[in-house]
Amino acid sequence: MGLSRKDFFKSAAGMAAIAGGLKGINLNNTLSAKTLTGTRMGLLYDSSKCIGCRHCEEGCIKENNLPKERTLGKLSETSWTAIQTTRNSDGKNMYLKLQCMHCADASCVSVCPTGAATHNGGGSVVIDQDVCIGCGYCVKACPYGVPHKEEETAKKCTFCCNQDGSDSKTACAKACPIGATTYGVREDLLVTANKRVQNLKNQGWPKAQLYGENELSGLGVMYILLESPDFYGLSEKPRGATKNAAALWGGGGLVAAMLIAPFW
Repeated sequence: MGLSRKDFFKSAAGMAAIAGGLKGINLNNTLSAKTLTGTRMGLLYDSSKCIGCRHCEEGCIKENNLPKERTLGKLSETSWTAIQTTRNSDGKNMYLKLQCMHCADASCVSVCPTGAATHNGGGSVVIDQDVCIGCGYCVKACPYGVPHKEEETAKKCTFCCNQDGSDSKTACAKACPIGATTYGVREDLLVTANKRVQNLKNQGWPKAQLYGENELSGLGVMYILLESPDFYGLSEKPRGATKNAAALWGGGGLVAAMLIAPFW
């Protein structure tokens, strides 16, 4: 009986894992977002404007045909955009839009043994569901806890991967009624963000800052924050995983065995 394409990758990756200890295995050629020649697109989220309406969540669900049931304030295999609410010392609700950061130095791309996780188009990071074997490496490696795997494959925000650098927008940006989420050319968004941060500081928000300009060589999703990153649960200095994925688990043998177990 023939193997499906996914089963083939599962088998091939498992055998390669045993041979190489999952040290830097990548069966497909991938590009770093830093080396892409096209215009890099980005998303700018202004937490000072967000009202917590969750229209972005609804837009994401509709665009990607996701189940309507969702875990409020948390990402999951079927919730790719979520609004997190945290109260500051004054009792004010402070919002943060959670989603894939689409990092230039993307840990999921570095550790993926089959090349399912790649940079696509204008720097967005996508997981090819036909190639993903469900090993969970990206889930373990992501410093932002973005990919989730509850069934066979890992899933996350695709940055509405059909975006081609034209006037189109991501579903979450389209759905935002007040312009808290903006999609566009990343360099243009940086100019807008830095001006906005300065205005907020002048308005009495001394901790206002831009997050994502330089983290992990530049995030595709950038935040205008009113508090420090750690207040929102964001790492001040996120560290990307290396291609030596075996080190994450103390050795690749066990994971390799898990990958090919269905064939024994």
